[in-house]
Amino acid sequence: MDCTRFQELINDFIFDKIDYSDDLKEFLEHAKTCKSCNEELSLYYTIHRGLGDIPAPEGFGCQMADVGFRILKQDDM
Repeated sequence: MDCTRFQELINDFIFDKIDYSDDLKEFLEHAKTCKSCNEELSLYYTIHRGLGDIPAPEGFGCQMADVGFRILKQDDM
């Protein structure tokens, strides 16, 4: 996965709209290996969590993002 595709998927990841598929696997792998994209994801995630009091659009959640973010932080780039 390249950085452009990664950036296209950030919001889908944050709002639980990325399926458990090769896209998710490639997304997480790219976040582990690309410092720039990892930092961007961290920023988006921090903003999203900081706005947690604001209801998400109907049908959106953040469970996958919570799990994925923890996985990424275990490796401590």
